[in-house]
Amino acid sequence: MLLSRDVTSRTFSFYYPRTRPQGRPRSLIVSSTNANYQDWSELSPDDYAAAKADLVDTTLDALDRYVPNIRGRLAHVEAATPLTFQHYTGHTLGASFGTKFEGLEIRRGGRTVVRDISGRVGRGEIIALVGDNGSGKSSLLLTIAGLLKPGSGQLTRTYRRERRLRRARPALMLQEALWHLSGKSVKGELAWAGKRSSRRGGVLPEPLVSLLGLEASFERPGLLLSRGEMQRVALAMAMLRNAPLVCLDEPLRFLWDQERKTIGRVFQAARNWGLSLLIASPVEELLPWTDQVWRLTRGRMEICRNTSACDNSVTQSSLAPSGAP
Repeated sequence: MLLSRDVTSRTFSFYYPRTRPQGRPRSLIVSSTNANYQDWSELSPDDYAAAKADLVDTTLDALDRYVPNIRGRLAHVEAATPLTFQHYTGHTLGASFGTKFEGLEIRRGGRTVVRDISGRVGRGEIIALVGDNGSGKSSLLLTIAGLLKPGSGQLTRTYRRERRLRRARPALMLQEALWHLSGKSVKGELAWAGKRSSRRGGVLPEPLVSLLGLEASFERPGLLLSRGEMQRVALAMAMLRNAPLVCLDEPLRFLWDQERKTIGRVFQAARNWGLSLLIASPVEELLPWTDQVWRLTRGRMEICRNTSACDNSVTQSSLAPSGAP
């Protein structure tokens, strides 16, 4: 009964203007209920629209007990269903929360590198982390990957894999590819990385190997490759961990222009596989491939969700693109 569309149990959350002083003097009310995916997915388009309208009406009826004349005071109302969650997260059993941090402070060598920063990486997102050398990009990646403990703040990692929520440590590619190689052949390095992943048997995805152009180097020792080839091997090893989030520290170092275009195709393929990428770079060369840009400057972080406007301003992303259910 708790999952039925006829449920009468609701949780109302009130957000007042003082919690977002940069906005207009309006309040936001969120109503939360449980739901069953099948109850919504099997509806025809007309029935689905009618069910959403009914959800809005019954919710407003219930809310009117606490906020009299709520309909006359509304500026905007919209409803989200399990199909909406599926549209944005790719999951039918709820949201994939991803990696989230709030009020994060990172200290290294007795110095505060970043302070009071917050952000979130959702499923399938590609985020560029940009900033000058020494701005804290690598420190933030190490912290998110679990190798550096934050001085303060909260960091959570929650992903949905099949029918279970799990907390998973991200995969990490360090700046120096040599640190990832052990002396094996390229094939051996990739097989080892695959065996450490959640894929049983360490399967090597052929599209990844092909996209990175590693076939010709399969039998060569990884330590004897060029710097650019090592970068590509290290990138493949990070991807093969099959972690929900992959942190990449300057993966485009030592790569020629053509190789960088290839890496761009790898990033898009990773998105299609449902992986999230957080990519550090000293410049904004990653913009064509990213959903967001996080810019670190003097210990602070600026988030830009419209990468075409990242030159000098922060813009707001659209929360409900056309076509969303």
